[in-house]
Amino acid sequence: MKPFPAVLREHKRYVAFRVHGVLDEQAVKSALSQAVLGLIGESGFADANFSVVGYAGGEGVCRSTDLRLYDVIAALTLVSRIGEQPAWVEVLGVSGTIRKTNLYKHRRV
Repeated sequence: MKPFPAVLREHKRYVAFRVHGVLDEQAVKSALSQAVLGLIGESGFADANFSVVGYAGGEGVCRSTDLRLYDVIAALTLVSRIGEQPAWVEVLGVSGTIRKTNLYKHRRV
């Protein structure tokens, strides 16, 4: 079976983010997934193909399709609590490759 041509494949986008408040990896992944699911619903969640690719030290990268990118960004910015603690998510940038979302360029603090 031949693979789909590049024009027909879904285009992935990677969103770099920073969480202010909570650093527990499982709680953050669950809260972000629930936020996206709550905003765009099950069908939109499936279309977005959302997943948290990596998270460490308060910063992470999540993946989405380009068609639902702005819905995912909106859902991330609407997070106000993670677990029982107040927290918020800052979107650092968007890229088409995971290598370009290198978090070291955002650590100029």
